[in-house]
Amino acid sequence: MDLSILWLVPIAYFIHIIEEAPRFMPFAIKYYGQPKNYKEFFVGNIILMAYVLISVSLAIFYTNELTLIIGLSSAAWIFSNFLIHAYYTL
Repeated sequence: MDLSILWLVPIAYFIHIIEEAPRFMPFAIKYYGQPKNYKEFFVGNIILMAYVLISVSLAIFYTNELTLIIGLSSAAWIFSNFLIHAYYTL
């Protein structure tokens, strides 16, 4: 299996952040009551993007069972994020 396809995960997440940014605050406040401002939104996404980049890099460059699980769990997390948004907005 060519694990370089995992690079699509941070790319998809970055696109998601950009498309979500203008509408996220009203959505999050309505359904979750947080974050309180855009600074929290961006800081949280920077932290999560760092996790995604690290986990994908580990899975691709240091392939073993553990790093593969971590890398694929990042992909699963992004997909579950999509499902949550779809549930609340569709």
